[in-house]
Amino acid sequence: MSSSRRQDDPQNTSSIIISIIMQSIQFIGVWSSVGYKRSIANFATICFILTIGAQVINLVLERNDSEKMMEAFSVFSVCLMGLLKYISLRRNSTAWQYLLSRVSQIENEKMNENNDNLLDYETDDDNKETVPSVKHVYTYNDKAKFISTVLTRFYTLTVFMFVSTPIFEYFWKTYKNHEPMKLPHILPGWTPQDDFHFCAYFITVACEAIAAVYCVRIHVTFDVTFVTLMIFSCGQFNYLWVKSERIGGSGNNCQLSIKRDKRANFRIMQCHKSHIMLVDLVTRLNKLLKIILGVYFTVITLTLCTVAVRLRASDKLGLVKLILLLQYMATNLMQLYLYCRYGDALLNQSSINMGEGPFGAAWWALSPPTRRHLSLLAAGMSRQQYMSSGIYIDNLPAFLQVT
Repeated sequence: MSSSRRQDDPQNTSSIIISIIMQSIQFIGVWSSVGYKRSIANFATICFILTIGAQVINLVLERNDSEKMMEAFSVFSVCLMGLLKYISLRRNSTAWQYLLSRVSQIENEKMNENNDNLLDYETDDDNKETVPSVKHVYTYNDKAKFISTVLTRFYTLTVFMFVSTPIFEYFWKTYKNHEPMKLPHILPGWTPQDDFHFCAYFITVACEAIAAVYCVRIHVTFDVTFVTLMIFSCGQFNYLWVKSERIGGSGNNCQLSIKRDKRANFRIMQCHKSHIMLVDLVTRLNKLLKIILGVYFTVITLTLCTVAVRLRASDKLGLVKLILLLQYMATNLMQLYLYCRYGDALLNQSSINMGEGPFGAAWWALSPPTRRHLSLLAAGMSRQQYMSSGIYIDNLPAFLQVT
């Protein structure tokens, strides 16, 4: 395999960001080239889609019973968003892999900034302190590892609640009432096959369990991918502003210097290249997420309305149903908060104010032509980047508006 191909393949990189994402994606098998992994993923996908179909039929059949319909919709909203995320990862796999390749390329360039060819340009005669690019990369990598671990543990608890709570409720009520109850289901849906034979019921419940686990794993994969890419983008923008502030050196020596101008022009070109790559990364990521986030804002609004109505009648709900209801609400709110929180972080990190970034560089130590180049760079880097979802810009005010 050639070196150029190794650079373009996101699976052949030592980047921690890429490793976190690829580990999650390989777990659900959507990009797997291994035969048995792809077969397992396809089987889980069939169970997942069949379960969603049963939920849709159940919603139609229970349309006259508001209590059951709202209960079914709370679960259906989680599964629906899982299906949309799965379609995005599978249908747009080329676009996602391109993003990961760009991340690898950007990070490799930052890790190699201190090589001999760049050292003369990156070292100031009047400022011995350089920007610690490697240390900066490690900082946001550690943050991405921590957030991905927290997300994985939260979703693991969620799937455990999904699968175990209905079964626990069945045995508890049977023990308490001393009489057999209707056999439990992990996910609400249309299940006419329960009356045929116990084997049919068992197959249905097994299919629901597989669908629940696979749905949660899809959410884990997609959200971890989104969060790590956003942490990477914010970290790179932050590093870019710090680096661009040092384009003119420390500014202590105001005497014009050809060497300083060459160094400044080199840094301007490097900052411009990095900014273009980051803007392209954010734009492509926003294009992949725009429709999903637009649907998600609509679904979460309806879900919160149904949860609020059911909580008003919480005295009629059993303890188990109340716990499940709160679990669904917490899952939806956490996902919405994640998107808005990191969308807000991107909005703030990508914007610069007067005195920051290239606006804070020591322009007085540069010649007039170099100052013009610095002004053009500052104008280009002053535009905010953001994630949008239809009528909403994904930030914390949007989260407060919806909730």
